[in-house]
Amino acid sequence: MTSHYNLKTREKSFSVGDEVLILMPSSTHKLLNTWIGPAKVVKFTRPHFCLVQMEDCNNRELHVNKLRPYISRVDHVGIIFDQDTDFGELHYAPTDKKINLTLISS
Repeated sequence: MTSHYNLKTREKSFSVGDEVLILMPSSTHKLLNTWIGPAKVVKFTRPHFCLVQMEDCNNRELHVNKLRPYISRVDHVGIIFDQDTDFGELHYAPTDKKINLTLISS
């Protein structure tokens, strides 16, 4: 019975120093759960449990089912201004008009 139940489960693996998000269930609505973080994995205390350092520097022991890996996002896009000459001269990708015309005419 358990082999059928555990057929599609995936093992979660975190290592010390990983940044994670923490599931904080809401008491007002069962489907309104919030993820807080990032927090840092400090150490593994028991099987499937780890000690996590929260944003406010408090440590909590949490089950790995309450954790998700944190993937940081880039807040800005690198923009090159005309006055920036550190990159040298910018070249555009070559285009071959002859090939494009032959494909259109056939």
